[in-house]
Amino acid sequence: MIHRSRATGLLAALALAVAPAAAQPGPNLVVHYTPLANLTYQLDCVSGVRIQCSRENLRALWDREFLRTAQDSARLADWARIRGRYEAEVSPAADEGAVPLPLAGRYEGVYLAERMRVAGFQATSAADYGERIQLLALADDAARLRGLVDYFLPRFDGWWQREAAAAGAPFAMRVSELMRDPRIAGRIAEFARFYGVQFAPGETIDFTLLYRPSLVDEGTSGQQIGARSLVEFVAGEQPEGRMDVVIHELCHYLFSRLPRERLAALEAGFVARAAAGQASAPAAYNLLDESLASTLGNGLVIRAFMTPAAYDSMLAKQGSLYANPLIDGAAKATLRWIEPWLAEGRPIDDPAFAPRYVAALDTAFGARLQTPAAYLNHMVGVVDRFDRSLQRAVRRIFRPSSSYTGESACCDAAALSDYRSKPGLNALIVVLPEHLAALAEQGVISRVQMDEIQTRVRADGGAVYAFRRSSTAFTYIVAAPASDRAEALLRQLAAAPALFEGFLPAQR
Repeated sequence: MIHRSRATGLLAALALAVAPAAAQPGPNLVVHYTPLANLTYQLDCVSGVRIQCSRENLRALWDREFLRTAQDSARLADWARIRGRYEAEVSPAADEGAVPLPLAGRYEGVYLAERMRVAGFQATSAADYGERIQLLALADDAARLRGLVDYFLPRFDGWWQREAAAAGAPFAMRVSELMRDPRIAGRIAEFARFYGVQFAPGETIDFTLLYRPSLVDEGTSGQQIGARSLVEFVAGEQPEGRMDVVIHELCHYLFSRLPRERLAALEAGFVARAAAGQASAPAAYNLLDESLASTLGNGLVIRAFMTPAAYDSMLAKQGSLYANPLIDGAAKATLRWIEPWLAEGRPIDDPAFAPRYVAALDTAFGARLQTPAAYLNHMVGVVDRFDRSLQRAVRRIFRPSSSYTGESACCDAAALSDYRSKPGLNALIVVLPEHLAALAEQGVISRVQMDEIQTRVRADGGAVYAFRRSSTAFTYIVAAPASDRAEALLRQLAAAPALFEGFLPAQR
């Protein structure tokens, strides 16, 4: 049953709850389309808070509608300043009884900035936002954030009523209807079984829809924050064409819900493939979460809303399931065999899954997965303080699907905390030559390795060195005296055609 409710006044909103069919037990799916969620999302995006969003379009909108005075710009900067104070991540104390995860594992921290974003998505009024945010921020900061919402809300609501409400409410209604469609509801139940997720009675998954004007040529964004999917859309889009993004994001959440002991069994299957001589297995695992979401959401679900000819034409295009060519290729390779697996009710941690998945990717890629760039698709990054920041350069060059990367003076115990706590992840350490001794003191490299790297730096102006840190992971060290040289070496490492140990072989 669909329940529609609309408040009156500034915060006119739309929330639609979709109860699971009796034959397909599962969570309640609730679609939200509210001005307050959109306002706080846009404030984060336009002010420069680090989130995934259509920044160019939303900036153009704000320049036109909401940033007309110096005071407006100052208030926006105030939002960014306060929000920037709450970027901390809290890692719970280690559970000594937890099953160890041999590969990448999963993120098991609490990211305060994300919790603050969710406060805006959940709030039903400005007052409600103020109550929620004061649980996460200091009293003065919470009051200031509430005041900034009050400052921008009247003009934002005027724009919302003129443009976004009319453009988005029918879209939200149709998305909720599609969630009840057997072509969607059946797939969600099927995917939940595959990921080993059992939902508690009354459990809710929320979908927050975010309207985006089409002022600049720019793609839309989607993200999963816990049990909440964020989906941007533009006016005139058919909801059927966005279901792939909605279900793609849901698949990430389902994967995150795979019980830890079952995740350990899944990872062990990939470790076993590597031990059996399939060097592509660690890189194949790195692609797993994103490629499966693309296979299931962008591949299987969207097919129900396309003609066979249009679907085949779509699949034939490079990057049609995912922009990254490795993820796109992995998704399409999996699409060729996954449907019978799902129909049989077989889960992701079935002992035969890892061999089947790795074999499919070997056929699709050959040796392309046996490269440093493929291994570093999931990484721990330790970046020294150079004459300019290199953290973004690392992300831009390697485009990792998952990264624990920090930038600080190298290399004390704090800088190496993620490196030590995640021994199954491939690691990239970008370091000034004078700090190689600190790496040796911390036991990351030996004194002999330190001397060899320093000798190469003196001879060539920099060095790239690799060694195994586990049976499935390498540590890559890039040592250079300046940022430009370090970035050039990072590009050489990313272009390396094969795995190596010792110094990076000369490339032709």
